Amino acid sequence: MMTEALLQATGKTRLSSSNKTIQAAWGIAVDDLISNIKPYQSEGMSNEQLCIMAGHDYTMPWTRDAAINSIFACSLMMPETARTTLLAVLEEKDGQLLIGGEYWDKVIWIWGAWHHWLTTRDYEFIKLAYEVGVSTMLKMEEGELDLEDGLFRGPGWDGVSGYPEPYTTPTGGIKDWVKYNEDKLADRGVGIPIKTLSTNCLYYQAYICLAQIQRLIRLDDLHVWKIKAADLKKAINKCFWSDTSNRYRYLCDPIGHCEDSEGLGQSYAVLFGIADQEKLDRIFHYQHICSAGLPAVWPDYDRYRKYPEKLLYLDSFDSPEELIHVDTPQERAIGRHCLVWPVVQAMWARAAASCGKNEWLANEMRKLATHAVRDGQFAEIYHSDSTEMYGGLQEVREANGIALTKSCVHQTWSATGFLNMILHGVLGIRLTETCIKFEPCMIRDIESIRINDVRWLDWNIDFIVQNKGVSQQSGHVKIDIVGSDEAANLKCLPVTGHGSVEIRITS
Repeated sequence: MMTEALLQATGKTRLSSSNKTIQAAWGIAVDDLISNIKPYQSEGMSNEQLCIMAGHDYTMPWTRDAAINSIFACSLMMPETARTTLLAVLEEKDGQLLIGGEYWDKVIWIWGAWHHWLTTRDYEFIKLAYEVGVSTMLKMEEGELDLEDGLFRGPGWDGVSGYPEPYTTPTGGIKDWVKYNEDKLADRGVGIPIKTLSTNCLYYQAYICLAQIQRLIRLDDLHVWKIKAADLKKAINKCFWSDTSNRYRYLCDPIGHCEDSEGLGQSYAVLFGIADQEKLDRIFHYQHICSAGLPAVWPDYDRYRKYPEKLLYLDSFDSPEELIHVDTPQERAIGRHCLVWPVVQAMWARAAASCGKNEWLANEMRKLATHAVRDGQFAEIYHSDSTEMYGGLQEVREANGIALTKSCVHQTWSATGFLNMILHGVLGIRLTETCIKFEPCMIRDIESIRINDVRWLDWNIDFIVQNKGVSQQSGHVKIDIVGSDEAANLKCLPVTGHGSVEIRITS
């Protein structure tokens, strides 16, 4: 079912560069992405359609992956397949069409849907997205919004290796926490009282996107999304920001209050504009970076540090009873969700690019590209110190304690995360309601990049980047648009225009 048109459309967007590692990594990323497009039929589909799977180890689309892959690259590079995948994760309950997936971060779909509209201008899709987004958000407000502090309850990771002791479970799943802690449950919703930085940032972004869609479709439905967004932003800054740590704290609730750094949450706070300039500068100045890149959670937890010792290895979470003995690992033992995840690196890189922190973008891009070229693929997770593919430790009931888990292979959001570093980082693609504009980031060790056949609406775009070996922010970079007088004068490509153009970016 892999159509020739899809293969041609994705494969045509080729990159050549003076930096051969970056060039090779782009090719590997496109190959990994294409290999994870497979036929799938959800309950709401009348027949099988091509959808983007989360990786080689997955048989169905995941909500957060569908949204993130669309935002990183897929809505631009394969819009029809991205749309189908976003729709495939919706579900009908009690006569309402809602966003499916794990409850705590399913609202990321709303951001993915808004980004998809900015890329495609698909009005039928965005009208449906608003209806689905509103229904889902109202349910989440009813169940998980704490009116006392204005924050949403909900985890950030599905595995307990990403949490301090109060939130561990014998099974390793955070959703199972409710079975072992009935006396500590919240009085509404799922019951897990945890309040996570990244999850609250996603609710803020969902509010912002709903407000934008509401204005776009001129719907006077009395929802005050902008006011709700402002209130949540205020609550996040009040409850999560730590002047002592120079960052936003990870967890903010009576049971699991935690000052650790959550890489995804810090990235969202910067990218969504929750952090002001002073906080932003402090976050970047003090952020801890490991040999493999930005860690998902830092520091990692003491309960894993007694290893290495004899361990059991879990190859698949779908078959937890199939455990095998492994030799004593050489690496320092680290919990699964405290390692370096490329999806977190990519979001951090995008946040860095959005505020002109070029070297932070370059650092994550170099490391991820090096790992991908070394392994011939983009893995799910890497060991923070050794940089090797490594799944990390996690509680597993069948192991009677802790087992070493697998890093999944050919992970889609790791691959699209790298594409995102080029498209939204180096090239600085910025999608607005009226145009596509460019805020490129020049990277010191990339002297030239050429990308052909990027399509946006009725524009066909070739990018040519020439750099004289310096790192510069977009304000110091010359951008020439060749092929359209209108676009050249506007310094952007308007929604109403069309044609073939070259974007020439020089330092």
